[in-house]
Amino acid sequence: MKQPVPEAPTNVQHSNPYNDISRGLFVIRNPESSIKLARVHAATWVTKGPAAGIGHLQFQLMGYTAQPTTAEEYANGVLLDAPDGTKWFDCLTRGLVTKPIMAEYWAINIFYAHYINVDAEKLSQEEIDNANTQAAVFTATMGKPYDLKAIDFQVSFQAVGGQPISRISMALGIDYELNGAAEHMDIGDFPTVDFDPVRFAGLTIRNQRE
Repeated sequence: MKQPVPEAPTNVQHSNPYNDISRGLFVIRNPESSIKLARVHAATWVTKGPAAGIGHLQFQLMGYTAQPTTAEEYANGVLLDAPDGTKWFDCLTRGLVTKPIMAEYWAINIFYAHYINVDAEKLSQEEIDNANTQAAVFTATMGKPYDLKAIDFQVSFQAVGGQPISRISMALGIDYELNGAAEHMDIGDFPTVDFDPVRFAGLTIRNQRE
């Protein structure tokens, strides 16, 4: 069973400040399983395009047989198995996934919409490639004024010490032309507010030329 087309959230705010230890915990709706609840344990999001475009999220789910209440109990669950036998699930996304609450939204959304089915499948490489190609087309179009050719934006999250996931890294690689020559730049410093990675890459190139 293939995954549904991702739909942007209408009830989750990117700026939601909620950060209680129970954040992201959800019920497993399977009476035959001993695992009753789960929470995102780690996640990596990658996009090749603008903020409003398609991205690819890989994530791990930590499962629990009973309601955890302490950090130690949250840290000592069991990682759930994905359909391919690994511990990594995945899905396509729409919009920015730079905040933990958004990674949790997409993971929980696809779990309920797809992974609870016995014949659920992870994304095929073709589906991932198609999404990346679509994102790259938008990047090349938006990036023309800056000679921006491509971006690779990666954001990683991890649960540490039984706490909800937090962002542990964010990196943006850009390919562009400078005086007719191909150039590459890795960016590690970002605005504290939400930003479009393609526009941010273009402005970085422009500032370098000035």
